[in-house]
Amino acid sequence: MKIKVGVIFGGKSVEHEVSIISGLQAINNMDTEKYDIIPIYLSKENKMYVGDMVKEVKNFTNINNVIQNSQRVIMINNEGKVDLIKYPGKKFGNNLVDSLDVVFPVVHGTNVEDGSLQGYLKTLDIPFVRM
Repeated sequence: MKIKVGVIFGGKSVEHEVSIISGLQAINNMDTEKYDIIPIYLSKENKMYVGDMVKEVKNFTNINNVIQNSQRVIMINNEGKVDLIKYPGKKFGNNLVDSLDVVFPVVHGTNVEDGSLQGYLKTLDIPFVRM
């Protein structure tokens, strides 16, 4: 069984664009035989998005289009895993997008690389890669 890795990139920082490039480069160089990789884009407003649009660096030439065509999610702790839940959620049906075993933050600059994001991940009690 593969380990589910959420790779977070972007964030509220002047180095936002550099983080997008770094995050997607990291994703493209991960071993897909061992890991099931879930790219998670963190907007400048600290909102998380997943989906096909966040997987390609060329799409980020129009960030508003990426956001409009991606699924916003929130993270919640669910008995040892962190679930990505659709936000806003539907009243009926399944709001679970995916579950993560570990998070790999590939972020740069103030508000993310300074320990803020890692502190958030600690509150969720999810293992994460320390850089």
